[in-house]
Amino acid sequence: MSSNQLRTFISYSRENQQFALKLACELKAANFAVWMDQYDIPTGARWDDEIEKALRECEIFMFIMTPASVASENAKDEVGYAIDHGKHILPVLLEECEIPLRLSRLQYVDFTQKSFSEGIKSAKELLSTMVNEAESTVQENTSSPVSNQKEIHRAVEEPITVPSKKGARSYLSQIDSADIAGTEDRNKRSLKWVLAGIFGIISVLIGSTLLFPKFIPSPLPTQTATLRPTQTTMPTLSPVPTIAATPTTVVLRSFTEEFDEESIWKKNWTLIFRNGDPNKRMNFRSAIADGSIVFNLNRKFIWAYFIYNPAVIYSNVEIEVVVEDLQHIETFALVCQYTDKGWYEFDINGGGEYYLRYVDNMDSDVDTEGNIIKQGFIPSINYSPRDEPRENQIRVNCNGNNLSLSVNDTTILNKYPSEQFVLEQGQIGIAARSDENYPVRFVLKSITVREP
Repeated sequence: MSSNQLRTFISYSRENQQFALKLACELKAANFAVWMDQYDIPTGARWDDEIEKALRECEIFMFIMTPASVASENAKDEVGYAIDHGKHILPVLLEECEIPLRLSRLQYVDFTQKSFSEGIKSAKELLSTMVNEAESTVQENTSSPVSNQKEIHRAVEEPITVPSKKGARSYLSQIDSADIAGTEDRNKRSLKWVLAGIFGIISVLIGSTLLFPKFIPSPLPTQTATLRPTQTTMPTLSPVPTIAATPTTVVLRSFTEEFDEESIWKKNWTLIFRNGDPNKRMNFRSAIADGSIVFNLNRKFIWAYFIYNPAVIYSNVEIEVVVEDLQHIETFALVCQYTDKGWYEFDINGGGEYYLRYVDNMDSDVDTEGNIIKQGFIPSINYSPRDEPRENQIRVNCNGNNLSLSVNDTTILNKYPSEQFVLEQGQIGIAARSDENYPVRFVLKSITVREP
């Protein structure tokens, strides 16, 4: 089995989803076979079933530790299953927290004391070592007939399934007890037959000696053979050519999003909800139709963000969108320099107002007035009456903390520097927002991203 076939399962809390996505993307780019739900669960599949299957098949279990993840019941079940099934465990400490007792003696990657790039380097080195150890374990198990017989017994008589909401240890102890009891019964039966066979053979030999003593042959003289060593010439082996690893995915930095297939859109763009309440996900709908994506927000205070591929970090980027049917109080936003420490956000509403903000995190449920970098009016906005949808072309440029905005080819901001909130680089994204107003419905017709 090659190293690339040893899959690493990434377990994390939803609060740390962006970090987990970046970590997974970095490891995939380094040709590690990692599994993460956001990347590897196909559209339409049952989420719980896919997670259970990945847990069973993985050899290495990577656990991102934060206060949220160590308190999660689902994460506890996953950790317990990994330990009880002998998976190789690789903890990753992202935030200071109380490390679970069962993981406290394991070597871990500490992102609290390192930059992201340094932490990634340590994670790759430790994961590479662990892959080699896991590969050796797999080879030993494959060559052990006792291990194979035990696995066949379990597969045929009592298949193992991953428990979803109950502790794995008590579940597995029942299976192991059944295996031990069955093994003892088989051993007793085997010993009984072996003793009976030995007794029978001894009886036959004794009877033959008493009845027919003259027919017992005398031992043959011992002959010693002289063996001459043979000389063999080992063939000369040609060196095995090294095949360069190819990246698993092609990541585009400059592109135009054409909205051809929803599966491609969901693969490239991650949906995140700000303002905390997961129930609001039920009141947000987006769908691709006729080369556009339609947004529907059916309750107030729904702030939905689509963030582009976490492997793509920009320091200088231009984002251009065409939005149709943006009503008077409906808000669309463009995001740049997005990181865990915050991002720049250009909020545009159909009435012609704009706000350039610094937003610190996804958990904040209000827009702090002190975080408004610039605000004003857009004279060139195309207001859309209900019976006459109109288009607006919105373009922003983020070059470090120099920020520009134009609407319908009219410059609104030109290289306006943010001096209070300085962000040098990050991801890009878009957002659809409802405040007191709802329902909200508008159409995004295109996204074009360029690196000047």
